[in-house]
Amino acid sequence: MSHIALIVGGCRSGKSAYARKLACRYKQVAYIATATASDDEMRERIARHINDRPKHWLTIEAPLDVASALKDLNNEVEAVIIDCLTLYLSNIIAAGKFKLKDTASYPEYEKQINAQINGLIQAAKEIAPMVLMVSNELGQGLVPYEPLSRFFRDMAGLMNQRVAQAADEVYKLEVGIPVRLK
Repeated sequence: MSHIALIVGGCRSGKSAYARKLACRYKQVAYIATATASDDEMRERIARHINDRPKHWLTIEAPLDVASALKDLNNEVEAVIIDCLTLYLSNIIAAGKFKLKDTASYPEYEKQINAQINGLIQAAKEIAPMVLMVSNELGQGLVPYEPLSRFFRDMAGLMNQRVAQAADEVYKLEVGIPVRLK
């Protein structure tokens, strides 16, 4: 039976480091990376993440289909880190080729995104004993000006709520300090 932990927080709050710390309790760990190297700054971020984790961990790049990546593990690991859900969501939205002003399509896109999140949660429930999901908290800032940015922020909040409901544990990182919420 799996155990799901959601780790949320703001930018540079220590989420990934805390997920790695929790995963280090296990010998066999898979790291599912959702980031894509779209520019030099992102390539640097990815390189830091690679350097920060143990070399013996299995790394799987899955920017668009985390559920399949989880299923493909076939319970061959003791723990999985998914880093991060908000990048995963961003990738899904970008792959859908949203038009900035096309708000009429948002309900249909929301259904598609919810189906992917449901698949991710279900796959997490069926695999390794420990699944650590890292996600950004975006809803505490200003309301974005553009419709697509508002849609992304809203979907991230809804995604985090759904994953938190399914999770056995939820941690929020504030200035590098984990606060257990659930």
